[in-house]
Amino acid sequence: MTDETAAAILARLAGLDGRLAAIEGAAASIVRSLAAVGATLGTHTEMLARLLEAATDEGAEGQQLHDAIERIMGSLDAQTGLLADIATGLRRLPALTADEIEARYDAAPPPPMPADAGDGP
Repeated sequence: MTDETAAAILARLAGLDGRLAAIEGAAASIVRSLAAVGATLGTHTEMLARLLEAATDEGAEGQQLHDAIERIMGSLDAQTGLLADIATGLRRLPALTADEIEARYDAAPPPPMPADAGDGP
């Protein structure tokens, strides 16, 4: 392998490393954002649980509020589960992306050899 070929391969790998680092940074940022959303959902769930307790003691009108709050809490629980699934997928994204980049790199033809590569020293 010539120095030019090695340099071309190294440049290509450096470009892939940069792209992967950018993807990792973006995924980490999204995971942090989802964690904040998850914390907010937890706070909302706690608030609704307290409202639910209060509504239980309010008779027929309280029962309607109770039922509505239960539906909202069910939705929040479902959203929390979905956020956990999204966060898990995003944590795996950099590794999956790296695997894809590596597979495409391995499948790509090597950089062209310089015209004088076949000549002896």
